[in-house]
Amino acid sequence: MGPDTRLLAIASDHHGLVTVAEARRVGISSKQIRGRVARGTLQRTSPRVLRVAGSPRTSEQRLLEAVWSSGPQAVASHGSAAWLHRLDGAIPPDPAEVLVPRPVRGNRTVAMVHETGRLDAADRTLVTAIPTTTVTRTLVDLAGTLPLGRLEQMLDAALRDRLTTPARLRWRLEVLGTDGRSGCRRLLDLLDADHPKSAGCESWLESQFLRLFARTALPTPEVQRIVRDRSGRTLRADFAFLEGRLIVEVSGHATHSTRRQRQADAERRAEFALLGVTHLEFTYEDLIERPGYLIDRVTQILVALAGSQVPAQNALRGHCLPGP
Repeated sequence: MGPDTRLLAIASDHHGLVTVAEARRVGISSKQIRGRVARGTLQRTSPRVLRVAGSPRTSEQRLLEAVWSSGPQAVASHGSAAWLHRLDGAIPPDPAEVLVPRPVRGNRTVAMVHETGRLDAADRTLVTAIPTTTVTRTLVDLAGTLPLGRLEQMLDAALRDRLTTPARLRWRLEVLGTDGRSGCRRLLDLLDADHPKSAGCESWLESQFLRLFARTALPTPEVQRIVRDRSGRTLRADFAFLEGRLIVEVSGHATHSTRRQRQADAERRAEFALLGVTHLEFTYEDLIERPGYLIDRVTQILVALAGSQVPAQNALRGHCLPGP
């Protein structure tokens, strides 16, 4: 296998990128690298990194380029790491965010570089071949920069998907040191909070719905109620009131955005109607931006179905939830 073939094999596993050091290891000299750059088969994106001409310019490639350009100990971190781990609410940040151990300075021309006094092996992992902080370290780092609502959203997602545990988070917080580390107190408070999210919710939106209802005089809904349709098929509903006479569901854009998903939603609504069940559906915007409307609507339906058994007035303290 020739050096160019070996170089392409490396690049194919690393989003079309190779380091100058890797090129030399497979037998391509500095002079030969310059020749390939002059001919256009390779592109030098930084002093340390080469890109194979024609490789797709993806977010992952840009992120790996930023990491490699910042030195051999650099890792994707903060918002970039949250996006790589697919934590709820994360988007690929621009510029990329990179963490480097001091005294390394990183490459600030291609990334937002964060410095740290400690970056242990326990805090490092690979995601799609990109050196990245673990989910646990990512949450610790983000605790000092994210709005509380978004931090809570990502923490819930990480715990729900078993990407970390409260014990592991507490361990890393203890090792890294909470004194002087921005946001650690907020993260510990969230871990200590007795939220209703442990009651079987399957998404951050569902957890937020329960938190909202915990602040009212309304009855606590049943979570993930099983309903049988006319043919015996199982329908799982987010929340149920009055022993299933009222079904309430919350819909995020990601799981209800395609034509097929919308068709399935319409069929579910029709099936609930045929079963004589009142069905309400609320969006992310309803829950986060106008929770008072949501509470008022649920209260009205409960009063209509159960009469005096439900408080007619349910003042919602604060009338808003922290958004992401």
